[in-house]
Amino acid sequence: MRKMFGLFVCVLFVSAANIWAQNDDASFRKFTDDMNEKFSKAMLSGDYNTIADMYTDDAVSLQSYEPIWVGKNAILEGNKKDLTESGMKWSNLTGKTSQIFGSGDLKVEIGTFEATFTPPNSTTAMT
Repeated sequence: MRKMFGLFVCVLFVSAANIWAQNDDASFRKFTDDMNEKFSKAMLSGDYNTIADMYTDDAVSLQSYEPIWVGKNAILEGNKKDLTESGMKWSNLTGKTSQIFGSGDLKVEIGTFEATFTPPNSTTAMT
């Protein structure tokens, strides 16, 4: 059921992309690239407060196989828990924006992250 919901959300975003005209404003692209870099550096250094500060007080974060995190504090605590309890050792995290679209004050960024990490009890890094 969770996989179906995730698929539904993906289809919803793809459908929305077809409805709205693509708006790849250069200044917003730079802002997005800067935020991706800031997020990556904060995650690699374990700076959970910087990650949480990137969200508004009423933000909602949808994590895989987790309850929805509602609010900046929930996002802060959720990231702390996930990143410390996983046992993963992150060595690279690079975000890449592939599409920006929106209307008025609403912008949606679609992209990917490339990650390199070493799983718990392993000495071999994975990408």
